[in-house]
Amino acid sequence: MKKHIVLLNTVAKEVRKWQRQFSNKTLMLVFSGLGFVLALLLAQFSVGFSGCFMGICHNSNVGQAATLSQILYISPQGAGKRDGSSAQNAGLLTDLPAFVGRVQPGGEVRLLTGVYKYSGNIRIASGGSAGKPITIHGTDASGIETSMPVIVGDRSSPYQAPPLGKTGNSLFNLLPGASYLTFRNIHCMNQGNGCFVFAGTKGDVTIEKTKATNVQRFIEHDPSGSWDLANVTIRNADIQGYSKGAIRFGKSKPSNQADAHNILIEQVVGDSQRQDGDNFCMGVHLRGDVHHVTLRRTTMNNCQQTLSSKDYWNGDGFTAEANVSDIRFEDTSAAGNTDGGYDIKAKNTVLIRAKATDNKRNFRFWSKIDVQDCVGIEPRCRGGSGCLAQIHATESADVTLTRCTLKSTNPLTKVFQSDKNAKITVQGGTVQHRGILQKTEGSQNLIKMSSVKVEVM
Repeated sequence: MKKHIVLLNTVAKEVRKWQRQFSNKTLMLVFSGLGFVLALLLAQFSVGFSGCFMGICHNSNVGQAATLSQILYISPQGAGKRDGSSAQNAGLLTDLPAFVGRVQPGGEVRLLTGVYKYSGNIRIASGGSAGKPITIHGTDASGIETSMPVIVGDRSSPYQAPPLGKTGNSLFNLLPGASYLTFRNIHCMNQGNGCFVFAGTKGDVTIEKTKATNVQRFIEHDPSGSWDLANVTIRNADIQGYSKGAIRFGKSKPSNQADAHNILIEQVVGDSQRQDGDNFCMGVHLRGDVHHVTLRRTTMNNCQQTLSSKDYWNGDGFTAEANVSDIRFEDTSAAGNTDGGYDIKAKNTVLIRAKATDNKRNFRFWSKIDVQDCVGIEPRCRGGSGCLAQIHATESADVTLTRCTLKSTNPLTKVFQSDKNAKITVQGGTVQHRGILQKTEGSQNLIKMSSVKVEVM
């Protein structure tokens, strides 16, 4: 402050000199302008503001920093001042985007237990920082994760296929800036295409200990700009009832440009509950240019499409499209799907201890693939064209099966079905069957079996 007083004294001395040279009227105009500039500078100093005006810049380190909270609260109806400062002053669910922006990195937003009726989009555009994610989770007032808060949308319940039924809206939309976030202990119900939508975020997002009931899709990837998305974990989720799918990543068509990668899907249970008529369901769907995805201890059941007997019925447990690469399945399972348990076109894919039961084609492969210790049980056709098979290799496939166990009592089941030029190499393992061991469109030599125990039932 002293330097400003000295400055004003200096100005006063100069004024007396100028009074001897100029008229008072001229000086009044000059000093009016100078006074305005000085007033701005003093105002900047008093509030700690840094900025520039007409080329004159002022910097100060004395300013007051914005106050960020460690914990903010949200409840179904809100309470008190609704500023989120305590459970007694909880905000509303619509305040969540603003609250995420008000919480310091490493902080949390607590969704208090209860039923939230909300049918709109919650668009989040901010997050934490590396090593300090912001956690959005369901808790009681003390922060203990007890029963999950339930966010209920307006999707038709019980499910009705469109156009009769209402699809519902997506719930949490993660926009650019919504990174370093953790969602936990949340139950979404009667929602549309995505309880969680990756809508431009670059990633670093964890979604864990969650439930979904009667949704069109649980996880969707649908940005308006860049598709680049990395470091996403979906863990310990229970998804019951979906008409489009449980999880989808990637653009609709490959473009050899950035797409979702470094994705972990772990301990996820998905059951479509045969929500038919939304044409059509795929449990986990990887498409576009997605790469480096690990699926571990994850189950996808009962995707169904019902058409005429002459049509092909789709509905897969796990699907990976042709330009997808570097996919690893560990201890996964698929059952009750009207098409493939696993329908894999991706390159550089490994299946370890994968299990498929009660699907039309338990395993369907389109590329070079390594399958170890797999289990295939009783393929089943529920309708439409196409045939029963344990292992179906298309024309471009090169499949290596090691120590697999395949069992079927249906005489119509083909254990190994290969299209023209497809290769199937079977090393070890056990085959129990009553139907056709090998069905090939090309050379029988393209199916090679060594040290395989074969039993006709």
